[in-house]
Amino acid sequence: MSLKNWTKRHESQLKELRYTGFLIRRNMLIMTGFIIVGIMVLMGILAPYIAPYDPTDMQFSQRLLPPSAGHLLGTDDNGMDIFSRIVYGIRLDLLIAITVISMVGVFGTILGVFSGYYGGKLDEITMRIADIFLSFPYLLLAMAIAAVLGPSIFHSIIAISVTWWPIYARLARGATLSVKEREFVEASRAIGESNIYIIFKHILPNIIAPVLVQATLDMGNVILEAAALSFIGLGAQPPQPELGLMISVGRNFMRDYWWVATFPGITILVIVLGFNLMGDGLRDLLDPKVRRSLL
Repeated sequence: MSLKNWTKRHESQLKELRYTGFLIRRNMLIMTGFIIVGIMVLMGILAPYIAPYDPTDMQFSQRLLPPSAGHLLGTDDNGMDIFSRIVYGIRLDLLIAITVISMVGVFGTILGVFSGYYGGKLDEITMRIADIFLSFPYLLLAMAIAAVLGPSIFHSIIAISVTWWPIYARLARGATLSVKEREFVEASRAIGESNIYIIFKHILPNIIAPVLVQATLDMGNVILEAAALSFIGLGAQPPQPELGLMISVGRNFMRDYWWVATFPGITILVIVLGFNLMGDGLRDLLDPKVRRSLL
């Protein structure tokens, strides 16, 4: 590539980035999603510096204290500071979501791409297995797997991952079936490029946009499912600072000590809302037709 062509390509990429930034700034919903997620991620990263107390430190002499200057969001039935537990709970739930989405995103996408590209028996077997998993409600299947494995965060991650991979396999397969018939893929085959090279050079880069959108939207859903498993006792165990577990403990005190369950619940609502807004925004930004309509 000549210096002139490289310069033109570089300028085109910078122009596209500036245009994307402009679209983000002028759309309040997208901006709101990015801001919420950014704040939550920073809170998770800086949890040791933000939390005023150890999230597992039990002070029974200070149990069920209302929100005050000493304890911003009050304390729970074991005297643990709720604000500190929420901050660490955000970190834990984000780690669970990132771990699950990373595993199922990579595994499901690769499986779907190979299935759609090669077709035949591989495609038939893969899709029928996916159909079996998709025939069960996600949470119900995750509950069954977590119950068999035993209650723990690690087992809840495995349970959620097992139920989630068919979504990405089907999404990647559908996109691959469309992309593999395009002219540039046919041209690559004609000049003798290997199938593996075509898949990783041409197919994957052209289907990554819908996968990223799905992954962003699923971050909130995974957090909800992890919280649900902890709520029923199949995920995090006391005294781990997990938002669903905090709600489960706090439901016993809702009438007189509302803050124990209310603040973790609001936190989950805000996190899921942030990821949903960000996912919707990414979908708009990565769709050329929608990008043009945003002007």
